[in-house]
Amino acid sequence: MLLSDYLKIGESLENIGVFDPILDKDNAFFINIQRLKETTTPEFEGSYDRINDFFRKIIKKMLIFTHITKCAILTVQKKEEPL
Repeated sequence: MLLSDYLKIGESLENIGVFDPILDKDNAFFINIQRLKETTTPEFEGSYDRINDFFRKIIKKMLIFTHITKCAILTVQKKEEPL
C-alpha cells in the first residue's frame, strides 16, 4: 500500500514530485534519528549531531528569510498607505 493510498490523498504526492513510499517495503530505508545518538557503528558516529546541525542551519536561514520577507511586505504596505 502506498502512503498516498493510506492517507487517501490521491496522486497529490506524485503531482508535486514527492516520494510516495510503499509502506510495507520502503519503510526499511527510513532512519530513526534517535537511534543515531547511541550508535557504536563507526560509520555513523557523530552523525546525530551532524544531521541536527545541518537542519538547524536550514531552519535558521528560513527564519531569517521569513523575517526579511515580512519586513519587506510591511515596508511596501506602509508606502502604499495614503497620507
